Amino acid sequence: MWNLRDDVQGPLRFRSGGIIILSLLIGSIALVACGERAGPASTADSAAASAAEDVAGRFTLRLGEGFRFRDGVVVRGEAEQPDIVFKFVPRAVGGLSTRYNPISQQVEAGFEPTLTASMPLLLAPHISAFDEEPDVARTTTGDIAAFPHQAPITTTSRYVLLMNAAGDQYLLALEVLDAPEDRFDEWRIGFTYVPVRLPLGGVGGRINALLPGKLVFRDWYRTKMIVSVDLTTGEEVPLADGILPSALGDRMLGYGDATGAYVVRDASGRVLHTTRFNEQVLGPILSPDGTRLVASAYRPGPDQIIGGTRLPGPPVLATVVFDLSGRELIAVPNYDDASWTPDDKLIATGALYGPGLFEIDPATAAVRAIAADLDNPSSPAVSPDGRTIAFIIGGKVWLIDRDGRNLRQLLPDGFLQQRPAFSPDGTKVAFIVCNTMAYDATGEVFVIDLATQELTPLRTRMGSTLVPDPSTRLSWIR
Repeated sequence: MWNLRDDVQGPLRFRSGGIIILSLLIGSIALVACGERAGPASTADSAAASAAEDVAGRFTLRLGEGFRFRDGVVVRGEAEQPDIVFKFVPRAVGGLSTRYNPISQQVEAGFEPTLTASMPLLLAPHISAFDEEPDVARTTTGDIAAFPHQAPITTTSRYVLLMNAAGDQYLLALEVLDAPEDRFDEWRIGFTYVPVRLPLGGVGGRINALLPGKLVFRDWYRTKMIVSVDLTTGEEVPLADGILPSALGDRMLGYGDATGAYVVRDASGRVLHTTRFNEQVLGPILSPDGTRLVASAYRPGPDQIIGGTRLPGPPVLATVVFDLSGRELIAVPNYDDASWTPDDKLIATGALYGPGLFEIDPATAAVRAIAADLDNPSSPAVSPDGRTIAFIIGGKVWLIDRDGRNLRQLLPDGFLQQRPAFSPDGTKVAFIVCNTMAYDATGEVFVIDLATQELTPLRTRMGSTLVPDPSTRLSWIR
């Protein structure tokens, strides 16, 4: 049973009727009262003083009420879009139940505890309660994204960390709790709160380095939109409803739209060109000056003589350069998967499943072998200084100097790797690491520092991983 208590230090006032162990399930509600990554203990007086210095606001709720942080309004009902709601867990008699044990990874039979008094409960998209003030500098976006949607409050719960549906994060300090048993009209809970910004990172305290620039790609699992993710703040902005994005910094964006056209627009969203091809064009990429596209397309192969008769040969893949009206400027057969260099050349692989990495001059169609014997490379990407090429062989990222020297593997460990892209300053490479299914549609984006070999998983501000669709090349822009 909870004991009546009015002697808690600081501004808290508790009135309730019981206390229970919160490590088991009550019905379908997982009751977890405190996190394991809490920061150093602080006294109630010092916590109150700290809160008084940084208070962004305070609110008090009755049962069934919610609070909306953006305008500081107490509301009722889901239609009002509250960020946090005050409810309760009713008394319950224990009994035999089954539950999943994450440690043994098995479904086990156990006994639910008897809940002798109704328990205050807070609901939010992601929320957890703590006995001691959590260290927000060591709690990541991945941690808070993994929080459940409910936080039971006990006599020791002093702090609440939550994230709303928009990804905004808040640290709450409990100020008032009045919860007399069976007198629900008198229940009240009150907090002071401050907005916080958690470091970007994975679950378990893996904090991402703050990286420069933005990553542009088509999201695969969540929005299905072409998005730009700020790698310093984790802010995700939808850019267009399309596929195959190609970005030239913030100046221009090219992509395929739902009608099959290739659209090129400026930073304001104004459409500059709409290109309609009369053939299948694979993976178009804007040139550095924004006036042309390079893509792979099929062109007639060499004639064949069969029984003394000259016949057209089967089509072969070619690297083709178009202007933005869709007019072909040049085609170089038997080369594929090309990307631009900063000095307006092309780096291409051999034709589909063919060997070699090559440099093509789009003005003359002259071809120079960089490494003609490389076994089936793909997805070449060129560093901003034009000196280094990243590409894929055997499901791993490799690097080679543009003169064909210094071949080396970027990251020997890990699962299948795909689609490398250099950072704007050339010091890092982003690429996709696939999960245990070894299928690149299931992969997420990581970044490796070329000098330190530090590997960083990327996250949005809401803690979500970055999972591009299988056809997306990554564009890392300033």
